[in-house]
Amino acid sequence: MAIIKKNGKYYAEVAVGGKTKGGAVKRTRRVAKTRAGAKRIERELKHQLDKGLPIPRADTTVESFLNDWLKVMNHSKLAVNTKTSYSQIVRDHISPCVGHHRLINLHQSHVNHMVKTISEKGLGANSQRLVRRTLSVALSYAERNDLVNRNVVKLSDPVSAPIRRELFIQPDQIKDLLAGLVGHRYEDIYIFLAHTGVRRGEALAVKWSDIHLDDDPPWLSIERSYTCEAGKYVIKKLKTKTSTREVPIGGVEFFV
Repeated sequence: MAIIKKNGKYYAEVAVGGKTKGGAVKRTRRVAKTRAGAKRIERELKHQLDKGLPIPRADTTVESFLNDWLKVMNHSKLAVNTKTSYSQIVRDHISPCVGHHRLINLHQSHVNHMVKTISEKGLGANSQRLVRRTLSVALSYAERNDLVNRNVVKLSDPVSAPIRRELFIQPDQIKDLLAGLVGHRYEDIYIFLAHTGVRRGEALAVKWSDIHLDDDPPWLSIERSYTCEAGKYVIKKLKTKTSTREVPIGGVEFFV
């Protein structure tokens, strides 16, 4: 281990084990503005080596790491839509803002600047939170695998979303809506949605065997959803056990 000064900067240089193709001992360097900073980095790297932990490559960029992380996620059991969302967020928002930084040098100030940048592009608070959360999920993976010492998203400024007043459609509004849909090609599905309150994808996946009109009161079971995954429409089981439920029906007249 050594502290090297070059071009006005200080470097902590540590042997990480193994040999290069030329036969030299493999080393890694970390840059610091002061000798004290380089000494601190040297102590941290030595502590990792003493614990038998791998030393993250100094030249790995955030973008390179995220691309590798996405490959791991694509082989996980995550929902296809979640994987697609991660890829789009990394491509459109995270990589353009912080992808050029070295992973080990990523700082909470970079995260704050990223959020500010996407805010200025017109993304709302909820979208900002989703971008920030995606980066946090990726960095938590990096932290678990000893690629970074901390998840800097957790140290960055939180994004506050305004509290929106909940809006509910009123009975008179439903009556006007259904009156305006008489004869429409989707009239039946709108009537079904109005009487049950289920989601669109859930309604499209209902089978006749799910509807129990002979019971008192009548009810239907919600167990599946019709959704688009990677450009193809599929019927899938609902994500959680609590999503699977029995829904009472106000009457049978809307089925006939």
